[in-house]
Amino acid sequence: MRAKHEPRLLQSAATLDIRTLLARQSGTLLRAQALATGLPRERFDQMVRSRQLVRVLPSVYTNRDPADPAVRLWAAWLWAGESAVIGGGAALFGHGVIDRMPRAITIYVPVARARLKRDPLRLIRTRLDPRDVGWHKGIRFTTPARTCLDLARWGERNDYLEAVLRRNLTSPDALRTCAQRMATVQGYDRAFTAAIAVVTRPWSHPERVLHGVLTDAGVTGWVANDRTQTATGTVFPDIGFPDIKLAIEINGKRYHDEAVDPNAFERDHRREQALVDAGWIVIRFTAKQIERDPMGVLHTILQAVNRLRGVAA
Repeated sequence: MRAKHEPRLLQSAATLDIRTLLARQSGTLLRAQALATGLPRERFDQMVRSRQLVRVLPSVYTNRDPADPAVRLWAAWLWAGESAVIGGGAALFGHGVIDRMPRAITIYVPVARARLKRDPLRLIRTRLDPRDVGWHKGIRFTTPARTCLDLARWGERNDYLEAVLRRNLTSPDALRTCAQRMATVQGYDRAFTAAIAVVTRPWSHPERVLHGVLTDAGVTGWVANDRTQTATGTVFPDIGFPDIKLAIEINGKRYHDEAVDPNAFERDHRREQALVDAGWIVIRFTAKQIERDPMGVLHTILQAVNRLRGVAA
């Protein structure tokens, strides 16, 4: 499966010693890379026999736990070759959007590659647009935009779109442009629908639902996650009506940062206090309220908007 020659990988290895190479690649390397560092074949074989290096995949070895997520990611990409691209949930893990590595690793490989299978690797033979691929920490991944739209077109959960928007890893315009480049791929309709669904820049799935409710009802004057200055700094209300200083905040701890931000939920409360101190009125809803009674939520918001705009008038 792997290409016979990996110029970039071998050339970079030739400038390093084996310890530095292992450190750079999460404890994982190709046999050919190890030899490119100048390590004698006999020494490499001895390291394997003594289990200083453990085989993970054909020609791929590690000095760490083979089940380590970073090792699995590096091993899969090294085995597939430097022209391969990691996609799907594994790409989200690589970009830091999620903290759990999926069991199956999706890998895009050139069309010319042989049709080989190796569980738990999911190999897709295709030609990716170069704009949908990038290097991140030494590995080639699909971009966050392409990754999320792929998950959407495959029918998998697509609330990761909000996560990448929240982290400024992409933008609604970039998602829409990426979706347009996917016009010939299977599942394009689902990908394009997903891109359009986040045009209002929601940062969580409940926000996306509420944006749809407000849009369908013809409510105007609101912005999502817009930069707002307060005495204690910059905050980003989930939904804001700046002209009347009305903020809509949405509870739901599991939506606030699945990957690496356990303090996000508590920080929301400090944000609300900052808004109140700045003269804003804050209305808070739970994710369940939005899911189960969207019209009731809309009614409450409209009452507040009409009352505040009436007072302002």
